Amino acid sequence: MGLRALNNPASDFEDVFASTGSEAGPPWVYPGAGTWIGDRAIAAGGNISAGQNDTIDYYDISSISNAGDFGDLTTPRHAAWGCSNSTRGLICGGYNTIQSIDYITIATTATAEDFGDLTVGRHDAGGASDGYRGVFAGGTTGSRQTVIEYVVVETTGDATTFGSLAAATSGCSGAASATYGLYGGGSDGSKITQINYITFSTLGDSADFGDLTVARAAANGSCSNTTRALWAAGGGASANTDVIDYVDTASLSSATDFGDVVQTAIEGLSGAANATRATFAGGINSGSRSNIIQYVTISTPGDATDAADLTAGIRTPTGFSGNPS
Repeated sequence: MGLRALNNPASDFEDVFASTGSEAGPPWVYPGAGTWIGDRAIAAGGNISAGQNDTIDYYDISSISNAGDFGDLTTPRHAAWGCSNSTRGLICGGYNTIQSIDYITIATTATAEDFGDLTVGRHDAGGASDGYRGVFAGGTTGSRQTVIEYVVVETTGDATTFGSLAAATSGCSGAASATYGLYGGGSDGSKITQINYITFSTLGDSADFGDLTVARAAANGSCSNTTRALWAAGGGASANTDVIDYVDTASLSSATDFGDVVQTAIEGLSGAANATRATFAGGINSGSRSNIIQYVTISTPGDATDAADLTAGIRTPTGFSGNPS
């Protein structure tokens, strides 16, 4: 027997929603994590001796080759942040209050293109991706921010609100697992040790993952493979530090000392990893910009090795990795 809605014609039971003008469907399900690492590392933009930089460097993580010129950003930027889904890389924000997001196809050397806009133009935020969502936390416009926002990396468009940090924080640095985005260190007025985290699949505010071994900010280098996240050097509470910290990302815990970077003390490095190696590039200490590309084996704690060079000495380049083909 058919059903009749008020002022609507009869409808079969199986098509009952047609009489009301609405349609039923299954609830949306998070697609799940993809991949956010690969053998090609990117170090984009940053600050060189002549000022803000629009050059994108790239190098091979497996062989740790000297960097080559990938192309240019749409605008010069430093103290920006980024992430990738192993195919597409994003470079977001930057000094002073840049609101735009650039993107590149990591396998294809070329000039960046416009992806969309952040909800708030700012610099010194942290970025992390599980290969599906890119989630960006904190930063400063001149005033520190609590904002957490996200994009779907494969789809161009503007960022959307994700949640909030517990405290307004700039200079945190992002890393990821398939489940969590981690944002280590930063400044809430003083340099902090806290690692904040979000769950990629669930919009909401950050929570406390644990603590770094030393307080640090100022774009400390960070990266991760699927099981371990590392933070290298950075501006410490009273001076720059050379310490590399790590956490195993499967469970909430405080960081452990992994080893030291090759410089005595430095801040403003970029980070990029593949499945086995973490690399850290550039940086600045006492006004001297570094062109060093250094690496560690992620599974084996120890000091970093100086292996290659960027195309120039660069402070605060934006780092991530992806597939070269």
